[in-house]
Amino acid sequence: MAECKRIFTPNGRLAVIWNTRTETDMQKERNEIFLRTAGQYDSVNGNANADGKFAPEKYFSEYERVSFLQSMTMNAEQYVGCEMSRSYSPKKGTTLYDVQLDELKRLFEKYEQGGIVDVPYITDCFLGKF
Repeated sequence: MAECKRIFTPNGRLAVIWNTRTETDMQKERNEIFLRTAGQYDSVNGNANADGKFAPEKYFSEYERVSFLQSMTMNAEQYVGCEMSRSYSPKKGTTLYDVQLDELKRLFEKYEQGGIVDVPYITDCFLGKF
C-alpha cells in the first residue's frame, strides 16, 4: 500500500475486491486440510481482520463498501486444481502435496452432487481513500 500512496494524486482512490468463502461444512473441512498440509496457510490472513476478511480500516482513511453473494460451480478437476494452485499449497513432489491432493479429492467426493460442487463466496468491493 505504501507504493499506492506514493503514486496516487491527492484524494486518489483505490478499489480493492476481496472474496471470502462462506462458512459451509465443506469449507470448514477444506480449511482443516490446509491447516494440516499447507505450512503458510495460517499466515495468509495478515491483511485480514479476526473474521478473515479484508480490513480496510488498516489502509484507508475513508471508504465505501458494496457486498454481494456469488458462487463458483466446479467439477472435480476444477475444484482440486483451484485448491492445489493456491500460493500456500505444498509444492508438487513433496509428501504434503500428495496428502493434500488426496484429501481434497475425498472432500470433493463427499460433497459433490451430480459431479459438481458449489462454492459460495461473499465479494466485498471497497473504494478507499488514503
